[in-house]
Amino acid sequence: ETGIKATHEEGILHPVEIIESMQKVLTDDTTVTVDVGSHYIWMARNFRSYNPRHLLFSNGMQTLGVALPWAISAALVRPNTQVVSVAGDGGFLFSSQDLETAVRKNLNIIQLIWNDGK
Repeated sequence: ETGIKATHEEGILHPVEIIESMQKVLTDDTTVTVDVGSHYIWMARNFRSYNPRHLLFSNGMQTLGVALPWAISAALVRPNTQVVSVAGDGGFLFSSQDLETAVRKNLNIIQLIWNDGK
């Protein structure tokens, strides 16, 4: 149970609701990796991390598909901590095959996929 629930009748979450829910359930030791896409702006403006190297952004360098490979790297470097990879539905397709590596290595990664519904 993640604690993340849709608050709207039609089941659509506002991006800030997703981020606020993430902030409630993730610990300060969690590493969060963020892909490029419309969700990137929401995460950059609203997600708070106070530890160095725990929130990884590409800084808008158009590195679509980078969140999952970064998450794998973070999980290998810090094997006893939770890692969350945040990607849009399009960006995730650029590196979705890397899930096989994460599973094979038994890495502690959660993959969050933002679907803009289009």
